[in-house]
Amino acid sequence: MPYKDPDRKRQWEREHREQRNARRRIQHQDGRAARPAGQKPASDRISAQVLQEKRRITAEIARRRVQGLVGRSPGPVFRRPVPDPNSDPEPKSTWTVVKEIGGLALVVGIALLAIWGELGGLGRDVH
Repeated sequence: MPYKDPDRKRQWEREHREQRNARRRIQHQDGRAARPAGQKPASDRISAQVLQEKRRITAEIARRRVQGLVGRSPGPVFRRPVPDPNSDPEPKSTWTVVKEIGGLALVVGIALLAIWGELGGLGRDVH
């Protein structure tokens, strides 16, 4: 089929319309004759089966989550242990300790200099 040119496409569709309609009629009749009355098409049955399976899986997941909350888990539950806030899992490196102490000493020194400057310090004469 010439799809690139819209005019040629329309012309092709006009010329082959009867063949396409006849093919559709045959396919439609074959589909009706193949299944008994009241039975859904195969695609609908498969869709229904897939939907039913998804619902079953979802219900199973929900059931297991509820059991886990209640404490009746059907299998082993691997949870991470809660870290103890009072203990460090790894000891601090020497450099980290030096940086913390140095930072604290710097803050205290700046605060003392500010207080000393407010009180007069060395630059004032006392009369």
